[in-house]
Amino acid sequence: MNVKSAMRAVYTTNNINGKIHVGEKDLPSIGERDILVYMHAASINPIDWRFIGFIAPFYPFSITLGHDGAGVVVAVGKKVSRFSVGDKVYGLKVYAFRGSFAEYFALNENCADRIPDNISLIEGAALPLVGLTAIQALRWARLEPGQHVLVIGGSGGVGHIAVQVAKAQGARVTAVCSTRNVAFVKSLGADEVIDYTWQDALEVVRGVDVVLDTVGKLSHRQCRPLLNPGGCYVTTFPNWKSIPEVLLSCTIGRFFRNCRLSWFVMLNGNRKDMETLSALVREEKVVVAIDTLFEMKDISAAFEISKQSRTVGKNVVLINGGEK
Repeated sequence: MNVKSAMRAVYTTNNINGKIHVGEKDLPSIGERDILVYMHAASINPIDWRFIGFIAPFYPFSITLGHDGAGVVVAVGKKVSRFSVGDKVYGLKVYAFRGSFAEYFALNENCADRIPDNISLIEGAALPLVGLTAIQALRWARLEPGQHVLVIGGSGGVGHIAVQVAKAQGARVTAVCSTRNVAFVKSLGADEVIDYTWQDALEVVRGVDVVLDTVGKLSHRQCRPLLNPGGCYVTTFPNWKSIPEVLLSCTIGRFFRNCRLSWFVMLNGNRKDMETLSALVREEKVVVAIDTLFEMKDISAAFEISKQSRTVGKNVVLINGGEK
């Protein structure tokens, strides 16, 4: 495949109105440990549109949006040892300024892995960020087999993967979702499902070892009565008012097993967790759900849908035809 000198990409500039552009950009350069991927699909994550509001106004250059996806390797850095041109891969770049909503995506080889044979490129595109977030959140929580996990937002991107990862680790899982998603979340393996439209998890749940809040609706303080001694509250979207409490807990609580620990996930892209995710997918212990497919030109609409927090599983953007 001939690599072009320019590419189509979704980007934003340093302005406060959050305007998104789809246009031509230079190809990203690759370092010694990087791979260049011809993208087939990339996934929508809340951090993508949050970047527009929180980072773009203060960054002096344009930002190519997107954090994960899948495609085919078309070039490798001189010290890359794990991949060759032609490999089908999926991966992520944390806090990306030259992101995955583009025809070409450059990322470190340790933040990627070959796509398992039992999933498509589109499914692979949906997995890296939410998969690693779920794996790392449950690791921070010190989850052990037989423990009880409460997943808030069990039908969403991180939530539906976390339910499956927790079950694969031998945990008992209670998940929270809306009425229309109860059957879906049960199909993931959840032992109990709480329908938040008529039940309040804060009132009906007790004796859990881990609370994983994937939607940022509850604070550590609210969840304390739910936790066993030594239990852990983890969130992917911290309640800003509770950040001092969370920081104090994660600083002190890590050294005392009987403390109720809290933490917010700061994602770390790495080879070990990508390989763990791939193994779970190959063993069919983790299956990703795809809600809606979008074209690059419809990225603004895709962001608006993501902001509503009603997606079941993941939404994916097709790039370069979105071949499977």
